Amino acid sequence: MRTVLRLTMALAAIISLAACDYFDYDPLANPTVTIAWVSPAANAFIDGNVTFNVATTGPVERVDFLIDGQEVDSTTTGSTTIDMANEAPGYVTVSARAVTTDGFEEVVTRRFRIAGEAPMIDWVEPESQDTFVPHQRIDMHVEASDMSGTLTSVVFKIGNDIVERFDDIDDMNVSEPTAFEYRYEGFEVVAGNVTLSAVATNEKGLTTTVTRNIVIVPPAPDFIDRERPDVWWDESTIRNNEVIDGTHTVQVRGEDNVRIAFFDFYINGSWVDRKAATYDTSTLDPRAHADWDWNTALGGVGSREYPDGMYVIEVIGEDTSGNRSSSARATVEVDNDDNEIPRVAWYNPAQYDGKTVSGVVALRALGEDGHEAGPDFDEFELFINGAFVSSVDAVLSSDLAYSDNFPQTALIQWDTTNYPDGTYELTLVGIDDLNNRSAPAKITLVVDNDDNVAPIVVWYEPLGDDKIVSGAETLFRGAGVDNVSVTDFEIYINDYLLTIRPPSPNVSPLAPEYPDHFSYNWDLTGIANGDYELKLIGRDAAGNRSEPAIVTITVSNTTVP
Repeated sequence: MRTVLRLTMALAAIISLAACDYFDYDPLANPTVTIAWVSPAANAFIDGNVTFNVATTGPVERVDFLIDGQEVDSTTTGSTTIDMANEAPGYVTVSARAVTTDGFEEVVTRRFRIAGEAPMIDWVEPESQDTFVPHQRIDMHVEASDMSGTLTSVVFKIGNDIVERFDDIDDMNVSEPTAFEYRYEGFEVVAGNVTLSAVATNEKGLTTTVTRNIVIVPPAPDFIDRERPDVWWDESTIRNNEVIDGTHTVQVRGEDNVRIAFFDFYINGSWVDRKAATYDTSTLDPRAHADWDWNTALGGVGSREYPDGMYVIEVIGEDTSGNRSSSARATVEVDNDDNEIPRVAWYNPAQYDGKTVSGVVALRALGEDGHEAGPDFDEFELFINGAFVSSVDAVLSSDLAYSDNFPQTALIQWDTTNYPDGTYELTLVGIDDLNNRSAPAKITLVVDNDDNVAPIVVWYEPLGDDKIVSGAETLFRGAGVDNVSVTDFEIYINDYLLTIRPPSPNVSPLAPEYPDHFSYNWDLTGIANGDYELKLIGRDAAGNRSEPAIVTITVSNTTVP
């Protein structure tokens, strides 16, 4: 048996060798060849001249490059540059094929995106030449997309005025058409043409604009408006269970599909007054509003008085078609035995009013109550655009630098990152322990959290290098300017942080072009005599830091023998 097995194995070996000779066997006829993609990365945005690189191993004769299956170049280096400028927007497939001298092939493939085109934006509604009556609500709707997958903004405009801006869209998938909508009310045009437009911008700064021309016409005789207005109280002027006295000013706001004509005011169900609705056309705000002064001591009709007690105050809005809203109500207490109402103010309002802010803004509220028995000011309330936000307890200030006329104070921290960029009205109301409410104090701030502008700072005491200084109270002063405001000044001595100083509220008399400034008294008696470098850096609320302003000083303290 073993002999037969050995003969069989020997015969198989002979046949195998004969077969090799017959087929001219060469171990390199099927070599080990690899190809790997190097750059650019898959799904990258490409445009213009693009260099593609692959790495190969084995006996590769050439590398062919193909775009969507069509060969466009052949190279022996594994690298080629191809002009992609004429490729249509969208996805493109690029392949690299390694070929040996015997025709053996290995292929690697990647997909890329052509990002050389402006974004796409299609207008959905309204259509050109659509007609509207004055103050009718208009719903603007577009669909925007970008093959690069990144839109930076979509802006709606009426004429040359921007009425809405969408900026926070970086995390949206806009490689496919995405809807953007804006509702506008309040055209003051009686009759005529109005141009609506929408502008889409991508990360490359390329823009596409679409426009529609609509027509504003007088209401047709058969136009029937049956939509009721909406009205509400401005909570900074009236709130449930509020105690009021004297003449109390309340504000009502409302909106309608066409236009609110007036507001009717009621006390305990009885009509007392009517006010025409007004509109702020300078800001394109479509909401109507009206102020009404309620004299709780003499009453709104003749000489009738309102005795101390509880009252329900109501307002109803009526539009130009006679549609009347549901009533907005508030229950208040009239108490004219306490004639001293609190007073409030913003600390240094000129530093903030109308200014641009970002990040967390620190605002100081000041309050005072006129009772002779002593301060009984209770709290501050903050309203933003008429809506209640928070209340902050008042404390007796130990720092008369704020104001000796307003002994009560509170620090209000407003985190602007929770609000879209835009203009905001901040209203401050004070309340005493009898629930009397002050007249409101208002400032307007512009929120811009895209602030990347750094401050600029200068020294103006000392003004130049090599100043000799000494003593226990040496005055150092610096100033700065920022597109918003400088929030802190950092002072370094030989690169060691000496102190951080907030800006002074007063306008600098020596450098009016640098409105934010500080003063610092430095005790030099403990500093060794010698030369020192002083560095000043300004910082704003967005965290931007200025370039340093540097001066050199010489400390020369007299030694007492």
